[in-house]
Amino acid sequence: MSASPGLKRRTLPLRGLARPDDGVVDVWQVRQDRLPLAGLGMLAATTEGIEGRRMLRMQQRFLLRLLLGAYLDKPGRDVVIERGPAGKPELAGDDAGRLAFSLSHTGPWLAVAISAGEPVGIDIEPADRRPRWQRLARRYFPADEAERLCACGDEGGRRFLAHWTAREALVKAAGRTLAGNVGAIGLAEVEPAGRLTLAALPEDWPEPQHWQLVGLDQDVPDELIGHVAVRGDRRPGLARFELAAPG
Repeated sequence: MSASPGLKRRTLPLRGLARPDDGVVDVWQVRQDRLPLAGLGMLAATTEGIEGRRMLRMQQRFLLRLLLGAYLDKPGRDVVIERGPAGKPELAGDDAGRLAFSLSHTGPWLAVAISAGEPVGIDIEPADRRPRWQRLARRYFPADEAERLCACGDEGGRRFLAHWTAREALVKAAGRTLAGNVGAIGLAEVEPAGRLTLAALPEDWPEPQHWQLVGLDQDVPDELIGHVAVRGDRRPGLARFELAAPG
């Protein structure tokens, strides 16, 4: 994939990354099997089953710490990450609260969203995934939203993934779990290009106007669909980066 004008390419080693501006989320996309990190990416790509998934998770944690360390001006091994009550990873120790972040992975792709502190969530899915989407839409989405999607024919599957990744990003940003929350989220499509906005949220969440959704509809590989969610009153800007192998 060649970088578009809006996508900044960065290579290892990473150093001295500037903290995101207020109102901006840095979004990193990484093709893990193309990074020479102690061979982990290639090994994970060629190793099947539990062992391959374990190595992929090891590389994801390594990459996350490298990224955060570059923002915090310290080695990745010194970055302390803990999980909140719902499993949301967050900085701990002396760096607690300095940055907020979220990650999502599918196949060889890893996406990381980083903000200056505003709660943030990100989710990506393969664009060709079709997990019995009509059944899932009718089970988890408000009835009117599900029926609009199911009436779209083949295009409905891709639109379902947009609606699903938006929900996952919101749940991650809120530090909640899908169970008990995903079914209470309602989304509406508005112009241009079917951009998603919030119509309803679980009762114990802040009001919809205090959450913002941004689709990853530019500068991502054709095989991916995704969303970023941020808690805030203004729609954030995205600074887009690709982490690639040197050379």
